[in-house]
Amino acid sequence: MRFVRGPEWLSVALLGLVLGIGFQVISRRISVGAPAARDSTILPSGPEIVFLYLGSAACAHSDDPESIEAVTRAKALLSGAAKEEGLGFSTHGIATDWDPASGLAHLERLGAWDEVSLGRGWGNSTAIRHFFQGSVKPVITPGIVVLFRRMELELRADGLITGYRVQGDRVLMRRYGKSEIQEWVRHGAPASLEGLGNGPLP
Repeated sequence: MRFVRGPEWLSVALLGLVLGIGFQVISRRISVGAPAARDSTILPSGPEIVFLYLGSAACAHSDDPESIEAVTRAKALLSGAAKEEGLGFSTHGIATDWDPASGLAHLERLGAWDEVSLGRGWGNSTAIRHFFQGSVKPVITPGIVVLFRRMELELRADGLITGYRVQGDRVLMRRYGKSEIQEWVRHGAPASLEGLGNGPLP
């Protein structure tokens, strides 16, 4: 048996350290990109419910363990309700931290997301579109918006996908602030999904 010594031992140790760090970073990224509701490799089509979360690592109420638990529970409740109504379901996490890495770390605490949007503070384009536009009350974090929309694939005669047509983006529910979200979840996170779909999915 040959033992590694001297500089060779140091090279092996450094290689192991680099590989170890690389594996941790890669596995962390995969956990964030994991599908929250369905196989993310299947293009969405048909009616769906969109769960949007707005938060920040710099916001004490967003990063509070009770808020983390309430938002995670809300995702699970809405996912189940959407399935019962025959609706698709997707989750979008938005973190307004100026440092995208801090925002990503915050969203990781809330489990898996189908999409994430990071950075630019209140100037985050997804936050502007879905939270600030059309809101009749002040937007604070944490915040949740639930949308209903219909996604239709545009196909050529030979079956090639040429684009998407999105109908709706109708707001079903808005909840802002830790207390309001917790109260909503205590009541089962209702969002008036009845009649929007085609019956329970298998």
